[in-house]
Amino acid sequence: MVIHKVFGVERDIDIYSNDFPTDQELEDMEGRLPGCEHGWFDSVESGLKLHYRKFLPKTQDKPKAIVIWMHGIQTHSGRAHILKDGRKINMALLSDRMLKEGFALYAFDMTGHGYSEGSRFLVSSSVKDDYLNFVKLVASFHEKDVPLFLMGESFGGNLTVQVARHYQNHPEDHPKGFQGIILVAAAIYGYQIFFPVDFALRYFLTPFLPRLRPPTFIPNPVAPALLWRDPEVLYVNSQEKRVTEMWLEPAQRHANLKTSSTLIEAMKYVRSDCIPGFHVPFCALHGTSDRAVPIAGALEYFSEHVATPKEDRAVKRVGGAYHDLLGDPTAEESLDFVLEWVHKRMSKK
Repeated sequence: MVIHKVFGVERDIDIYSNDFPTDQELEDMEGRLPGCEHGWFDSVESGLKLHYRKFLPKTQDKPKAIVIWMHGIQTHSGRAHILKDGRKINMALLSDRMLKEGFALYAFDMTGHGYSEGSRFLVSSSVKDDYLNFVKLVASFHEKDVPLFLMGESFGGNLTVQVARHYQNHPEDHPKGFQGIILVAAAIYGYQIFFPVDFALRYFLTPFLPRLRPPTFIPNPVAPALLWRDPEVLYVNSQEKRVTEMWLEPAQRHANLKTSSTLIEAMKYVRSDCIPGFHVPFCALHGTSDRAVPIAGALEYFSEHVATPKEDRAVKRVGGAYHDLLGDPTAEESLDFVLEWVHKRMSKK
C-alpha cells in the first residue's frame, strides 16, 4: 500500500512517494481549475475508492444542465494547462466554458488513474459499471428535470457509447434528464491487429503478464508527437515533470498489456453490440489528422452505422487536428460546436 493524503483524505494511490506531487505542486495544479470540488465514491472493484471532481455554477439555484466528462487512458480528470498566451486547454478550458454557460461539470478518475485507487493504469472492463454508478450518483445530487449529457474522449468516448447503449436497452436505468452524448475523438476502431497477435495477446501474454509494456522500439500510435500539433502543448504534456499528468512512465511508452487488451475488446464490443441499431442523440468531433484513432475508423464508421435520426446528430471534422482536440489550437471552436448542439438539445426538452 502507498498511502497519500490528498484533499483532506488518505488514499492508497499507486504512486511512489518520491514521484507523488508535493503540497505545493498539488496547489499549483489545482490552481488551474478554480471552483473545483473533490469527492470519492466506491468502485465496483471491491474496496477501491474513486476520486471525482465537480464544478458547480454559483450564479443560480440549479445548473441549466449537467455534463459528465470521461477521460481516456493514461490521463485523468484534472489534466489542465494554461499556456504562455493565457489560452486554456483541456479541463481548464472545459470547466471554464461550462461554468460560464451555467452548467455543472463532473468527472471521475477511472481505476488506477489520477487520484483514484487501484493498480496504476491497469484498466479492466469494470470501468463501464463505475461509469454507470457515477452517473447515478451525479443525478442524485440534482433535480430530475435538469438536462444531463455524457461527454467522453478517446477510450472515454468508447465508454460513453457503451453507457448510452445500456440506457437505450434499459431506459429505466438512465436519469430522467438524459439528453444525449458528446464524443471527442472516440476510440471506435483503431489500428488492425492480426488474429495471431490478438490471440497471443488475449490468451497467453495478458493473463500472465498484465503489467508488461511492449518495448519502445515498437511504433506507438499514441506517442506524444501524434497527440499534439501545437509545440507548446506538446512540451507541457510530454516534457515537464511527469507528476503533473500523473504519468509514471515516459510518455512514449505503450499502455500495459491488460489495458491494451481492454481497449481492443472495448472497440470490438462497441462495433458489434452497441453501434448497430444505436439511436441515441449525439454530437461527435474528430481530427482529420488523428493518427492515434484514425477518423475513418472512428467518426466516419460510427456515423455511417448508427441509426440516430439526422436531426439528432451533429458531426464535426476538425481540419488538421490530432487526437487531443481540447489541447488543439481549434479547441475553442470545437467547444462552440458542442455547446451549440447542447443548447439545441435543451430547446427540445
